[in-house]
Amino acid sequence: MTITPSAANVWRDYVTDGVPSSGAHKPRKADIRQWGAAVQAELNAGMRSFDDAADLLASTTSEDTIFVGNVLMQANVSGAFEDSTGKAFAPALYITPSMFGAVGYSGAASGAVADSKAAIQAAFDYSGAHKIPCLMEGKNYNCSEQLIYVDDLNVYGYGATLFPTAWPASGGFLSIHPSDPLLCVVSGIAISGLTISGELLPTPGSGDNTNLFDGARGVYRTVFRDCVAKKVRDGTGGGTGGGGFGMEQGAHDVFYINCTAEDCYRAIRVSGHSGSFADAAAESKGLTNNRFVNFTAKRCGHVIIAHAAGDTTSWNTTDLSRFDAVFDGITIEDCGHYPWHEFDFTTYPTVPTQKTGIFAFFGAQGVRIRNVRIKITSGYTASTDWLGRTGYPASGNYIGAGLSGNVGALAWGWCRDCSIENVTIDGTIDTYWMFHRAITAGDRGTTLPTSAASSLFGMRISGLDHVAGSAATAFDCEAGVDNAKFSVRLEGLQVHAAPTTAIVGTNANALTNVMIEFVTRAGIRVKGRAAEFIASNVDLTTSQQDTHLVGGMSLGAGYGSSGVRDGWTNDGKIWRASTADTSTTTKMAFYNPNGLIGQVRTTTSGVDFVTTSDEDAKVFLGEYDWREAFRIIKADPARDFTWKTSGEYAVGWGAQTSYSVSPDLASPGGWLGPDGRPCDEETDGAEYVPWGIDMGRRTPYLWAAVSRLIDEVDDLRAKLGVTYH
Repeated sequence: MTITPSAANVWRDYVTDGVPSSGAHKPRKADIRQWGAAVQAELNAGMRSFDDAADLLASTTSEDTIFVGNVLMQANVSGAFEDSTGKAFAPALYITPSMFGAVGYSGAASGAVADSKAAIQAAFDYSGAHKIPCLMEGKNYNCSEQLIYVDDLNVYGYGATLFPTAWPASGGFLSIHPSDPLLCVVSGIAISGLTISGELLPTPGSGDNTNLFDGARGVYRTVFRDCVAKKVRDGTGGGTGGGGFGMEQGAHDVFYINCTAEDCYRAIRVSGHSGSFADAAAESKGLTNNRFVNFTAKRCGHVIIAHAAGDTTSWNTTDLSRFDAVFDGITIEDCGHYPWHEFDFTTYPTVPTQKTGIFAFFGAQGVRIRNVRIKITSGYTASTDWLGRTGYPASGNYIGAGLSGNVGALAWGWCRDCSIENVTIDGTIDTYWMFHRAITAGDRGTTLPTSAASSLFGMRISGLDHVAGSAATAFDCEAGVDNAKFSVRLEGLQVHAAPTTAIVGTNANALTNVMIEFVTRAGIRVKGRAAEFIASNVDLTTSQQDTHLVGGMSLGAGYGSSGVRDGWTNDGKIWRASTADTSTTTKMAFYNPNGLIGQVRTTTSGVDFVTTSDEDAKVFLGEYDWREAFRIIKADPARDFTWKTSGEYAVGWGAQTSYSVSPDLASPGGWLGPDGRPCDEETDGAEYVPWGIDMGRRTPYLWAAVSRLIDEVDDLRAKLGVTYH
């Protein structure tokens, strides 16, 4: 074998006079291309090539190195590929579906291309058994029904797309074995860069539903990276079909990294059995250490549904499955609207139509969703989907028939200890949490979520920033739910626009276990229970305080009517304070730069209102002139009057008149700025403060006048010889 030019000459490290590109760092590209072509020609000349494994089996070869389906193969007594004489070969670096007879193609999806299911499954089986990667060659493949995971399967699918052409009888399209429990437990799987598109699936028949990628029961130590699921229809009947990605009870240590779902009824489905559950596959009822990281969902109905597995009649709502599913980093574009669900209203006639939530829960426990960015474009719910369906249908066998308007909710449903954290929303929705049966996700129960469940506590949204658009309410629910059986916390909700209807829906008028905290961009913070918001009629536009606590609050140990503890309580109307002993105790103290200036103190049987009057802090100028006291009192007589607003009769003074007599008798009113200082009416934040008087300020004048009157009475009694008895 002679290869010209030689490698030594192409990569020479000496300098030849008159050759500009020679030298230690300047090999000539033309020389490299010439050398590479010569190497390739020699290899091809000395290496036989076969179309696929069947072609090899029909041939006889004396070579030890060959190509089968463009895959480099080497003679190996343990190899699975043989020629007609039984000489065995094994792939040197990777395998491809083409080696097993798969028909790959490029361009748009085409139902006219032959089915490659058997060939691809054979390639997957070989990959797992021999621990060698399966390279999908960036091609498209049609594949009827279901492909099965095997231990140690390694698929490199960048640029490749699988097109299912038939609905699986059960389970997902790429999933565990559908019938043999012992084959359900598989591990060591790595699938990267693969796309599965359901656009060639036929119109679903009764009960047809599937996930495209299924991390189902028994799968563990598995990684999906850079995979894409798209264009899968919703299933029929009363099921929860139409998922891009899924995880079910028994799966553990399954990771989805940088994956995307587009145009799916649901982007992700996770489920677990409630109650005690085990079967021949040693299936756990829950999920353990499963993660979605940096996930993207576009134009999907639900982004996540998390639910109890099985029919609603089999659920044990007092013993929910623990999911241990974490979703960290989700980018969402135009999701949360899917009214076309082919629901079986004939079988379930009592189920009403319903909108969709971006996240849906029913019977889930322990789900954590965080770092979410949501964009909902204007007109999204009236747009046309990939199947040509537009907006809400006017009527028919559709879960959203006759509805209209915006996306239903950020979170829809019921669960336990589930949280959504650090969310940004750009767009308009009806509410942040709708506590309601999640019918659109397959929750077909006709009773209230709290009818049987004993504990649905720990539902929470925190750190939500609604940067554009608005919500009609922050929380809503179906009528009649049991306040004692669930709790929801919506905290740190920063909104650029107040809810357009109310902070909570009217069905929540008795709910005290729903706590909501808003912060507006203007810095106004409003916090209270759902029932308190409705009772007080407070919203983000009527609140004028930086912090507005709707309803009651306690400080210290809280107020005790029998005085058994030290503390304060405010019920929104009255401040109440209690002290645990009968000694004189300060309950309020007032300070300025001069120190303590006043106190409110409880005593054994009363209350003292104390103004600081320490002689050591004063310089006395002498006894006050009684003549001036007389003048002030006579110049500002008490008058009877009626209040203009109520017509109520009263006796007293007018602050402006009192102030003209002596500025010490009254406090001026007028327009005051945010800093409390006088300002013009046009000043931003200006507020009119009425004039006022302090009754206590009149006491020294009365004291001086009365003292003089006593002296004069004493003089008169002395002149008349009248003594005191």
